[in-house]
Amino acid sequence: MELSKEQENAVRAWIADGESIGGVRRRLKEEFGIVATFLDTRLYMIDKGISLAAQSAPEEKKEEPAKTDADNGQAQPQDEAAGGVSVEADAVVPPGALAAGTARFSDGVTGRWYLDSYGRLGFESFSQDGYRPTQEDAAEFQTRLAELLRARGLM
Repeated sequence: MELSKEQENAVRAWIADGESIGGVRRRLKEEFGIVATFLDTRLYMIDKGISLAAQSAPEEKKEEPAKTDADNGQAQPQDEAAGGVSVEADAVVPPGALAAGTARFSDGVTGRWYLDSYGRLGFESFSQDGYRPTQEDAAEFQTRLAELLRARGLM
C-alpha cells in the first residue's frame, strides 16, 4: 500500500488522536477512497514507523471520565471490585482463533473465551464446573467483548 505524504500525515494524526487500525482503514476508505486490509494497514504503519503506542495514551484519557461503558480496553479492576463483568484479551491468539481471553463474571467465576475464524463465540472452560452466567452477565459480557474487539480493530 502506498500513500501520499498528505495521506500518511493524516494516518499519523488519526493514530495520535487514538484511532484504531480498524478506524484508520475506515477513514482511508471514506476520506481517500483507499480500500486496505487490516494487515496491509498494519504493515504500512510498521514500515513508516507509525506506532500504536501513541494510541494507548489518548484511549486511557477517554476511558477515565466515562467510567461506564467506555472503560473496556483491557483489565477492568474497577468492575471487579464492584462485582461487574470484566473481559480481557490475550496478547497471543491461539491457532484458528481471531481473538481469545478471559472473562470474570459478577459472581467471581472466570472463563476462557474465544472467537473462532468464522466469528463464532465460545467458552473453553469455566473455573466452576457446569457454570452458566446469568442473563445479565451474559449480556454485559457480550457488550464488553464487542467494545474490546472494536478497540482492537476486529469489529
